[in-house]
Amino acid sequence: MEINTLQYIDFERVNSLLEGFNQTTGFVTAFVDFKGNVLSQSVWRSICKDFHRENPNTLKRCNISDTILSKKMKEGERYHSYTCLNGLVDVAVPIIIKGFHIANLFTGQFFYEEPDMEFFKAQAKEFGFDESAYLAAVREVPVVSEEKAKKAVEFLLNMTQLISEMTQQKTELLELNRALQHNEEKYRVLFNTFPLGITITDSSGTVIEHNQRASEILNLQNNTESFPAKLVERMSFVHPDGSPMEHTELASSQALQERRLVENIEIGIKHDDSNITWLNVTAAPLFLEDVRVVTTFSDITEQKRTQKALHQSFERFRIA
Repeated sequence: MEINTLQYIDFERVNSLLEGFNQTTGFVTAFVDFKGNVLSQSVWRSICKDFHRENPNTLKRCNISDTILSKKMKEGERYHSYTCLNGLVDVAVPIIIKGFHIANLFTGQFFYEEPDMEFFKAQAKEFGFDESAYLAAVREVPVVSEEKAKKAVEFLLNMTQLISEMTQQKTELLELNRALQHNEEKYRVLFNTFPLGITITDSSGTVIEHNQRASEILNLQNNTESFPAKLVERMSFVHPDGSPMEHTELASSQALQERRLVENIEIGIKHDDSNITWLNVTAAPLFLEDVRVVTTFSDITEQKRTQKALHQSFERFRIA
């Protein structure tokens, strides 16, 4: 959950929010994952940027503070305030999306009281920092009252809520799109491999979609240019008894006009050479943004010929 969700956070937007927070309050911020990777940040103070994060030993302390100390949040706490291993105050605000704690938003690099300069002198000596420059950086770190820090953190809590909501909306949209793509793929496979001819027409009778089998049954090529939009206008239809069938009698027309399923209608397509292709047709209305009709049909010409031949044989046998 953590890795996947972090991919969907809009860090360009987060950077803008953190910079705005820094300019408004003076508090520095950072968005850090559980491995200590800084994914987004505002301007940092010199003591962290130029000293603690540059020295491998103090950087290790930073990572421990970011990943271990920050997690020691008591039950019911909305944020956790602690002194990092390099001597500055940090506040961790959890980023929670769909109930999962995926990262922390930090503010800090300040003191609650005047710093112990002897501690930082010893730290400069221990890690080989230029004492004068290091102590100057310590003096630049603001001393902030707990009340002021609390107000800044409340602002951050609102910000983390915004980040969480934006990310959750994005993940839900992506999940929906994946589900739609999955369904579209299933539909495409079924549509193109179904053994029946399928056409989808709009309310005016224009064919807007068809499958390969429809082209084969109707002896048409499977492309938009050669598959006629107004298919029925180019064909003559007959009833099973050979009498002409009006276009309004077609299964698709009945389904559209009566808003109901029309099943197993036998229709003949009469060609210029007087041959007839016989179809068994079922049509049903689709109530989408506009009313459409899906029509399925199978070629029963050979079946009809077999039935006719059997009937003729029976008649000859009966007469004989």
